[in-house]
Amino acid sequence: MRTTPWRAGAVGTALCLCLAATACTNAADWQPSGKASSSTQGYDTSTIAVQPEIAAMLPPGALSDGVLDVAASTDYAPAEFLDTGGRPVGYDVDLTRAIAAVLGVRGEVHTAEFDSIMASIGNKYDAGISSFTVTREREAAMDMIAYVNVGSQFTVQAGNPQEVDPSDHLHLCGLSVGVQVGTSQETAMQADYQRRIWGGVHHIPPETIEIMEKFFKNFSERDFAITENPRTFHDWACKQTYIALANMMTAAALIGIDSTPVEGFQLDKANSLLAEKGLMDPDEYRISVMVAFGYRSREPKRAKTRQAAADIIQWVE
Repeated sequence: MRTTPWRAGAVGTALCLCLAATACTNAADWQPSGKASSSTQGYDTSTIAVQPEIAAMLPPGALSDGVLDVAASTDYAPAEFLDTGGRPVGYDVDLTRAIAAVLGVRGEVHTAEFDSIMASIGNKYDAGISSFTVTREREAAMDMIAYVNVGSQFTVQAGNPQEVDPSDHLHLCGLSVGVQVGTSQETAMQADYQRRIWGGVHHIPPETIEIMEKFFKNFSERDFAITENPRTFHDWACKQTYIALANMMTAAALIGIDSTPVEGFQLDKANSLLAEKGLMDPDEYRISVMVAFGYRSREPKRAKTRQAAADIIQWVE
């Protein structure tokens, strides 16, 4: 599901100039759908005249290279997508070039991963334009312009054979829902999952859940910034499993069971194997670490060695 309620240029008015982005991919990394004609024509911006009074509103030194670099996730027709020649087209692309013409510079639209665009504004790109939902948190970090409401929708198999009811997010409990990383839909789905676990499993009162949601939002987005990209979030999630791992290994040792943590394995193949055996839903889980438990068949040939506690522990009063 790739829809967000609002489209917005990331950055200021007078035509957005905040400065922009990282982690982009080349157009060659994206495969055109084949549905767009190689002769796809956008709006002709060559007749748009420079507006000196608007260009004068730019900060000193802005666009000194004569180019307005804008990042977009070019997989969202008709707003921004690639034609069969790998060139960005769409009404957002036309808008970018029109803004550039008003400012007297050249507009360039670069393909970037959706969840990387906002974090990149200000260092690689001058602005971002790619189906962003306008939120208070985002507006606190950058200027945003909402100029069209495209809505959100669910996509199901033809005929809806599973009778999916999208009228309320809670009706989706137990279903696997595909969302794009970094979108407001991902946030909404995660919130529904949290409320189901906290409220339905742990029976935490609604008012407490509201407090917890604010805490985790600040933690994930500001304190630890783990939502900046999928890899950062995945690595943080893996760390949480090591807490359970340590507890399991310690408990096993107390009852005479040996254990060995294992990281030296081919991760992709291990994930695929468990999925093929029906032991893991690859849409929900991925392996972070393995551990083997068992009884020793013989005593070790050499004694256990450890660093001195004084060398690795510092007590602070």
